[in-house]
Amino acid sequence: MTAEIAIMNREAVALAADSAITISQGGAPRIYATANKLFALSRHHPVGIMVYGNASFMEVPWETVIKLYRARLGGTAHATIQDYTDDFVEFLQSETALAPSKSQDQFVRRVLDAVFTVMVRQIQREFTSKLPEETPTTPEEFQQLLQRVKSDVIGEHYRRWRAARFSEDMDAASANELRRQYRLTIKDTKEANFGADLETTASRQLTLLAGWVLSKHDDRYTSIGGSGVVIAGFGEEQLFPSLRAVRVAGIAGGKLNYGWADGASTDIGTEEGEAIVPFAQGEMVRSFMEGIEPGFRKELENGVKQILEKYPTIIINSLRETSDEERKRLKAVAASAASEMLEVFKDSLDATGYTRYVEPVISTIASMPKSELPAVAEALVNLQSFKRRVSGEQETVGGPIDVMLISKGDGLIWIQRKHYFDANLNPQYFQAANSAVADDTVGVERTLEGNNSHG
Repeated sequence: MTAEIAIMNREAVALAADSAITISQGGAPRIYATANKLFALSRHHPVGIMVYGNASFMEVPWETVIKLYRARLGGTAHATIQDYTDDFVEFLQSETALAPSKSQDQFVRRVLDAVFTVMVRQIQREFTSKLPEETPTTPEEFQQLLQRVKSDVIGEHYRRWRAARFSEDMDAASANELRRQYRLTIKDTKEANFGADLETTASRQLTLLAGWVLSKHDDRYTSIGGSGVVIAGFGEEQLFPSLRAVRVAGIAGGKLNYGWADGASTDIGTEEGEAIVPFAQGEMVRSFMEGIEPGFRKELENGVKQILEKYPTIIINSLRETSDEERKRLKAVAASAASEMLEVFKDSLDATGYTRYVEPVISTIASMPKSELPAVAEALVNLQSFKRRVSGEQETVGGPIDVMLISKGDGLIWIQRKHYFDANLNPQYFQAANSAVADDTVGVERTLEGNNSHG
């Protein structure tokens, strides 16, 4: 996993990302603290890019993808960060070397296997939990119980995916076409995960679900093979920084499955003067900003909800000389009041959190000199890393923190940047980089001269 953050005010945007990467290949997950997740998107213009989630796109490392795009971009400048994002997405869609047909076939099989595995594990859990209650005694009864649990779980996931939203540029026709094109793969993965004896309804639901998995987005499945891409900085025509975030799954049937991520659109302007946007693992950032850890707040809300629901019921049941009809009426009144009071409690938490914690921080960020923004970004990523280190959880956030600062006047400045090699032993690396910048600059100048000669 990852911890990344963007901190923005009218002067600049600071981006920070940790270096931890988790690799699972059958055995226990291995965590390395050497991954690069933060890059310059352009050699010439003030635009940066961060990635999180899956470390590759169609099995091609994101670092390779980004540097291929950067080479194609050259000295071209776009008017806005939205334009840079649209152009990058179009590159992912159109660069055939990234997703040959074999890679697309593998992607489809991998994603369906991942989603079906989640369902199979749920079936196993629910089947095991029902055994003591149902106490089947014959093979036929065992099989009937298993088929019923299968149907229930498949139906639950079917309804969830049916209600999910389609990804960008996708619709019902896209899902149908993907089902048709990958019908054999869908059939194989269904049988491999659920067996060949599926009931007709369950089998049909899985086929429909498979088409939606390849054309829709469900927040509960974001960890299955998907990546987040964050692009931030200044477009050619923008005076203030801007940020766009997309989630990218992969390409199937020649179509890119992508959509806008949480915190997808953040534009600093004359009215909105600051923003703190965490990505991936951001619970400690929220704790710092809101004054309460998100998981603890959820437990607190659930505890208050139980009190509001159960306490009136206990009182009403203890009333003597009260008819069942009157008790029923009183319980309905109490339930309605409990629901209203819970919403008041949540609103009060929100208001207190904003007034006491959020507002002072964002007010400071709004007026903070750009030179201070990187330190804040690094500290918040470090906070997430430290929490993992001392809590006994896997250290899925950690390692060196890369930090960059992007401003309109100074462009993209690296504040902290790790290298996996000794710079003194590899002067040719920096010579090649400088040469590439010079070549791009000459191309831009020639283009401008040509435009001026036609002017």
